[in-house]
Amino acid sequence: MFGCLFVGIFAKLFLGFLYQNMIRESDNMAVTENKALKQCKQRYANYCAGRRSMPNVSVFVERFMNRLSVGRLAFSGIYRMSEQGMMLFVLAAGVGVYTSIREGHSTGKIVPYYIVAFFGLYLYFSISSLVDIRRKQQVLKVNLVDYLENYFLPRTEGSKKDIEMLYGEDTTQHLLA
Repeated sequence: MFGCLFVGIFAKLFLGFLYQNMIRESDNMAVTENKALKQCKQRYANYCAGRRSMPNVSVFVERFMNRLSVGRLAFSGIYRMSEQGMMLFVLAAGVGVYTSIREGHSTGKIVPYYIVAFFGLYLYFSISSLVDIRRKQQVLKVNLVDYLENYFLPRTEGSKKDIEMLYGEDTTQHLLA
């Protein structure tokens, strides 16, 4: 029972830490050390190499964020694991209550299951509101869209123009790729 509670809370905290780290790194995307953010910049640069701009940067960023993972475990999987751990915790408390009633235990032996379930739920939802994964996702998305639309693309286009002026239009594709 407590293992499920621990998994639910730990997964939520771990995911919050990952997003917070990415938000901190996305504030200065030009020199980021985060592999996922570097990959996002590279994919965007590769896409824009043959085109003037990307028609919908927010969709590109959403697709990128949907693919975020730690090893083989997707961020969305960690989020669901957190919720499932909490649901299993509540289920285990219910099984404890059922078993106690079936064995004919007194109310004094049944109430602790309710108390533990109540405080476990309170703890989980308190941590969930402090971590606020959905808000962190929104902040990260805004940071990435802002960087890609307002800083990265204009620099890339300026570099293309400089290379075209120096070496001619034919070499631009080869030098920026």
